[in-house]
Amino acid sequence: MALSKDEELEYIALLEKEQAARARTSLADYSGMMLGFSQAKHHLVLIEALEEIERGDLDLLIVNMPPGSAKSLYGSVAFPAWYLGRNPTNMIIGAANTSELADGFGRKARNLIGNPDHQRAAQ
Repeated sequence: MALSKDEELEYIALLEKEQAARARTSLADYSGMMLGFSQAKHHLVLIEALEEIERGDLDLLIVNMPPGSAKSLYGSVAFPAWYLGRNPTNMIIGAANTSELADGFGRKARNLIGNPDHQRAAQ
Protein backbone atom coordinates (compact mmCIF):
# COMPACT_ATOMS: atom_id res chain seq x y z
CA MET A 1 0.00 0.00 0.00
CA ALA A 2 1.46 3.32 -1.06
CA LEU A 3 1.37 6.37 1.16
CA SER A 4 -0.48 9.48 0.09
CA LYS A 5 1.59 12.63 -0.38
CA ASP A 6 0.32 14.01 2.97
CA GLU A 7 1.13 10.74 4.77
CA GLU A 8 4.58 10.71 3.22
CA LEU A 9 5.24 14.28 4.38
CA GLU A 10 4.00 13.43 7.89
CA TYR A 11 6.27 10.38 7.97
CA ILE A 12 9.29 12.43 6.87
CA ALA A 13 8.51 15.08 9.50
CA LEU A 14 8.30 12.37 12.18
CA LEU A 15 11.66 10.89 11.11
CA GLU A 16 13.27 14.34 11.19
CA LYS A 17 11.82 15.00 14.65
CA GLU A 18 13.19 11.68 15.94
CA GLN A 19 16.58 12.37 14.36
CA ALA A 20 16.72 15.81 16.01
CA ALA A 21 15.80 14.29 19.40
CA ARG A 22 18.65 11.77 19.12
CA ALA A 23 21.07 14.48 17.96
CA ARG A 24 20.15 16.59 20.99
CA THR A 25 21.59 13.99 23.38
CA SER A 26 24.20 12.20 21.25
CA LEU A 27 27.23 13.79 19.63
CA ALA A 28 27.48 10.76 17.32
CA ASP A 29 23.92 11.28 16.08
CA TYR A 30 24.45 15.04 15.86
CA SER A 31 27.64 14.54 13.82
CA GLY A 32 25.90 12.05 11.55
CA MET A 33 23.00 14.43 10.98
CA MET A 34 25.09 17.56 10.48
CA LEU A 35 28.13 16.13 8.69
CA GLY A 36 26.36 13.42 6.74
CA PHE A 37 28.47 10.39 7.49
CA SER A 38 28.68 7.58 10.02
CA GLN A 39 31.51 7.19 12.47
CA ALA A 40 34.30 4.65 12.55
CA LYS A 41 35.16 2.91 15.84
CA HIS A 42 37.96 5.35 16.66
CA HIS A 43 35.55 8.26 16.11
CA LEU A 44 33.12 6.72 18.60
CA VAL A 45 35.88 6.47 21.22
CA LEU A 46 36.65 10.17 20.76
CA ILE A 47 32.95 11.08 20.76
CA GLU A 48 32.38 9.24 24.05
CA ALA A 49 35.24 11.18 25.66
CA LEU A 50 33.85 14.48 24.34
CA GLU A 51 30.41 13.60 25.72
CA GLU A 52 32.05 12.92 29.10
CA ILE A 53 33.46 16.46 28.98
CA GLU A 54 30.02 17.90 28.24
CA ARG A 55 28.48 15.95 31.15
CA GLY A 56 31.23 17.13 33.49
CA ASP A 57 32.55 13.60 34.06
CA LEU A 58 35.93 14.44 32.50
CA ASP A 59 37.94 17.61 33.08
CA LEU A 60 40.87 17.12 30.73
CA LEU A 61 41.28 15.30 27.44
CA ILE A 62 44.42 14.86 25.38
CA VAL A 63 43.73 13.44 21.93
CA ASN A 64 46.63 11.65 20.30
CA MET A 65 45.51 10.32 16.94
CA PRO A 66 47.29 10.27 13.57
CA PRO A 67 46.73 12.95 10.93
CA GLY A 68 43.54 12.45 8.96
CA SER A 69 41.69 10.66 11.77
CA ALA A 70 39.04 13.44 12.04
CA LYS A 71 40.07 14.58 15.52
CA SER A 72 39.78 18.24 14.49
CA LEU A 73 36.43 17.67 12.78
CA TYR A 74 34.95 16.22 15.96
CA GLY A 75 36.92 18.14 18.60
CA SER A 76 37.05 21.59 17.00
CA VAL A 77 33.97 21.73 14.77
CA ALA A 78 31.17 19.28 15.68
CA PHE A 79 31.71 19.20 19.45
CA PRO A 80 31.69 22.99 20.01
CA ALA A 81 28.51 23.37 17.94
CA TRP A 82 26.79 20.48 19.72
CA TYR A 83 28.00 21.64 23.14
CA LEU A 84 26.74 25.19 22.60
CA GLY A 85 23.41 23.84 21.37
CA ARG A 86 23.06 22.01 24.70
CA ASN A 87 24.61 24.80 26.80
CA PRO A 88 23.71 28.08 25.05
CA THR A 89 24.83 30.33 27.91
CA ASN A 90 28.32 28.82 28.09
CA MET A 91 31.35 29.82 26.01
CA ILE A 92 34.12 27.92 24.29
CA ILE A 93 37.59 29.13 23.44
CA GLY A 94 38.90 27.66 20.18
CA ALA A 95 42.66 27.53 19.87
CA ALA A 96 45.05 26.16 17.26
CA ASN A 97 48.68 26.57 16.29
CA THR A 98 47.79 29.28 13.75
CA SER A 99 45.10 31.94 13.74
CA GLU A 100 44.01 30.80 10.27
CA LEU A 101 43.38 27.29 11.52
CA ALA A 102 41.47 28.53 14.59
CA ASP A 103 39.43 30.88 12.40
CA GLY A 104 38.60 28.05 10.00
CA PHE A 105 37.41 25.74 12.77
CA GLY A 106 35.40 28.56 14.33
CA ARG A 107 33.80 29.41 11.01
CA LYS A 108 32.83 25.77 10.39
CA ALA A 109 31.34 25.44 13.90
CA ARG A 110 29.47 28.74 13.43
CA ASN A 111 28.06 27.49 10.12
CA LEU A 112 26.82 24.31 11.82
CA ILE A 113 25.12 26.42 14.49
CA GLY A 114 23.45 28.52 11.79
CA ASN A 115 22.11 25.44 10.00
CA PRO A 116 18.35 24.86 10.45
CA ASP A 117 19.04 21.21 11.34
CA HIS A 118 21.16 22.40 14.27
CA GLN A 119 18.34 24.66 15.39
CA ARG A 120 15.93 21.70 15.41
CA ALA A 121 18.39 19.59 17.42
CA ALA A 122 19.04 22.36 19.95
CA GLN A 123 15.37 22.93 20.82
